[in-house]
Amino acid sequence: MTNKYFLDESGNTGDLVKLPADINFANQPFFSLSCVKVESCEDLNEYIEALKKKHKVQGDELKSKNLYKSKPKFIIDLFHYIKQENLPFYVEVVDKKYCITTSMVNHQIVPPYFQQFDNEQQAIGFGNELADYLAEHLPLKCYDAFLKHV
Repeated sequence: MTNKYFLDESGNTGDLVKLPADINFANQPFFSLSCVKVESCEDLNEYIEALKKKHKVQGDELKSKNLYKSKPKFIIDLFHYIKQENLPFYVEVVDKKYCITTSMVNHQIVPPYFQQFDNEQQAIGFGNELADYLAEHLPLKCYDAFLKHV
């Protein structure tokens, strides 16, 4: 039997190519990616169709922005199905500003050839702590300057 994977994202990637860059990311500061492994698409389809009838959900595509506030019990029931069927899943959430900050640290402030540490573990630890601090305290004009040269 061939397994199927359902993969979807939420939150636009942000438009950093266009200047001036929007460090606010159009009010979507996070990006998420999720994946669920399904052994039987037929069982899942039947369950979703039953859920759609139960919660009076119309349309072919399930959009979380349409369901989150108006039909939260639909989402809860879907999560119960994932748990009940013991379906493996993966979720990744990215703070876009923090991602840019780590890029600044790893490529500009503490590049790989910067040899101030006894080992790689110390360098990684320092870079992570610095990125944590900068993500909270770095003025937006610094991000603007960085993004103009990316």
